[in-house]
Amino acid sequence: MAGFCCRIDRARPARRGRRWRLPPAPATWVLVLVNLAVFAADHLASGGRSSGPVEAWGKLDAQALWGGAWWQVITSAFVHADFDHLARNMVALLVFGYAVEPAIGGRRLLFAYATTAAASSLAELLLEPGVSLGASAAVYGVAGVYLALLWRSPGDRWRWRTIGRRWLWTLLTLWFLAGTWGADGVGYIAHLAGLLAGLWYGTGLPVRRWAPRRMRRALRLRHAGLAVAITATAAVVAVSFWQPGWWLARAMSAARAGDWAAAQRHIFAVEACANPDVRSDALTLGRASALCLGHRDSLRARELLEPICPTLHLAVLYRKLGDLQSRVPPYREREAVANYRLALATDPEYAPAMGGLALLRLTAADSTLYDPQEALAMAKRAVAVSRGTDATYFALLAEAHDDCGDSAEAIRCMQEAVRLDPDRQDYRAELRRMRTEATDPPAPEVLGG
Repeated sequence: MAGFCCRIDRARPARRGRRWRLPPAPATWVLVLVNLAVFAADHLASGGRSSGPVEAWGKLDAQALWGGAWWQVITSAFVHADFDHLARNMVALLVFGYAVEPAIGGRRLLFAYATTAAASSLAELLLEPGVSLGASAAVYGVAGVYLALLWRSPGDRWRWRTIGRRWLWTLLTLWFLAGTWGADGVGYIAHLAGLLAGLWYGTGLPVRRWAPRRMRRALRLRHAGLAVAITATAAVVAVSFWQPGWWLARAMSAARAGDWAAAQRHIFAVEACANPDVRSDALTLGRASALCLGHRDSLRARELLEPICPTLHLAVLYRKLGDLQSRVPPYREREAVANYRLALATDPEYAPAMGGLALLRLTAADSTLYDPQEALAMAKRAVAVSRGTDATYFALLAEAHDDCGDSAEAIRCMQEAVRLDPDRQDYRAELRRMRTEATDPPAPEVLGG
């Protein structure tokens, strides 16, 4: 702690004659110039469009970060969407930088900017994963350091004289920052995390050596609390970031809120951090697949189911995968037959797998898979296992009898299906068709002489 004095009163402008001059703040201007240079480079590279390659490379994108773009945790604090976004942040950074840098030094200001930007990025990844950019969260962090220094200033703690004659600038900047609340597309989680990180950093800065022992002891406790808080936050972030169950909970919450696009992003995170060979992760992927099926995203559900069936080896999963492979393009009917048979090998009395296999044998686009005799046998087994209480299996049995040429038995089975489920209009229409074809058989073909 030797050699450093945390004195907010050093931020007072020096008076020369009758003119006031702001204290020098080189690190603040370095940050401003870097932000301006990045924005100019992106604007030139994009040819004047709203976004360019620099923005795409540097903005915080959860999907890209999961793919290994770790630098976006920091670089997102240097890219901006448009000039108004940049100007608002740079005005606030200049005011708070000029108030803070003379008291703590340029290196600590740069460190505060970088660490609060990283903390806000991690908080947003943890609580609101998506796409974000801008220096506003880091500016909130510098503002948090500023408020902590005001709180710790000796003597006149809350007197505006401690920040010189720039209280009007400060109020103007607070108005700028407050104006972001309620605006569209603002990352409130990132702003709040940056402010809290700045407050923690500001309260942990060292004080003069001649400070009372009680103050130094309290400062050590703050340092210890800061270290514990940072370690615990990092541990929670690391554990949550690689827990597929946590991302599945986020996906289910987003789906309940009606935001299926956000739910899909969380499901991609589930797939990215889950290991299909581990039973717990495979169960999580299975629940994610069920969520996709519930929202009619059958292709995504099939992609999630395929790697976990060998791990869980459950008949219901093999049957679901067979249904998706046989009914959702691109069709994989041969793989569907194999999965239906695996389901029956796992549970020989699983009626849905029997019904799925029978339907595929009757409707397969691949002529080599069409087999009405096997379909008839599977349908009979499904009716027997269900104890004759499921109309679906009777309708399937009727179709199998019809394809095998037994129209009388087909009509009888379809009548039973209609009796069990009288509200199904397609069953009634199919029964009428069968009766019509039975009473009016097609005329025999006449060969020409």
